[in-house]
Amino acid sequence: MKSYILNNSQYMNWLVKLDEATLKKVIAVLPGSAYEKAEVLNRIRKKRRHRIIIHIPHASLDAPRMFFDRLQITRPEFDKENVFESDCLVDTFKSDSLDNLIFPWSRMFCDVERFRDDRKEHMAMFYQRGVVYEKDAKKQRFIQIDELYKKQALEQFYDVHHRKFKEMVREKILSYGECLIIDLHSYSDLYEGMLDKGVGEICPDICIGFNSYEEVKGLVERIQWLCNKYGYTNVLNYPYSGSIVPIDYMEDKRVKSVMLEVNKRIYLNDAMNALDENKASIFDSFMKEFYRGL
Repeated sequence: MKSYILNNSQYMNWLVKLDEATLKKVIAVLPGSAYEKAEVLNRIRKKRRHRIIIHIPHASLDAPRMFFDRLQITRPEFDKENVFESDCLVDTFKSDSLDNLIFPWSRMFCDVERFRDDRKEHMAMFYQRGVVYEKDAKKQRFIQIDELYKKQALEQFYDVHHRKFKEMVREKILSYGECLIIDLHSYSDLYEGMLDKGVGEICPDICIGFNSYEEVKGLVERIQWLCNKYGYTNVLNYPYSGSIVPIDYMEDKRVKSVMLEVNKRIYLNDAMNALDENKASIFDSFMKEFYRGL
């Protein structure tokens, strides 16, 4: 069997595209020893790990010159707010062995997880915090924008990111038959309170977000098991819900997505602006074990 299957890249590539249940059925009827069958399954699972995209949209603190030219608060004031509103240093916990898609600009300049059309975006309608923020988390206006500025931000930054995202998903489907997106964020209890989202004073250590529980049930249960192992509290779809999927693939069952919203208190210092060495080390172990199990 080794000479025909393990060394037959075309056949292995066909097996990679099978879902887990079908894969097990196919391997069960193949000739060969239990060891050989286990080796096939092991290699297929290793290959399928490359179907994963780690999406990190809010970790950057950078912004282009066009943003700073319109800023209406001082640079020190902005820098402080920028750190507060960012998913501060959560990109530290990206995967070195999987594909990471990290938006290189601050969410205060352009938020790639908002709907492109402000008329569809709750945060734009009620908080002036759509794709292009006009107000900060304290509901104070910090920048002067107009339609030309928004058009540039959309076409030169937002659209570029989403084209790349869509292309990555397409390539995963072509190569592996499916794509799994891990949407990685962080947040703070104070940030939630400022936005008046009705959240209590203490939020969970980790919020697990998803669009359809049945589609990601096994993965959600594994995350919950890891949370219990490491002593992290967790809640499903609270205080955030859902998980990003490129709009062209919203109804595509081959694309699954899970969001991890990590409370900053479990990896940052008390000032929420730098890593806490001990806490970050524990959370790093959590994330590495999580990635290994995907």
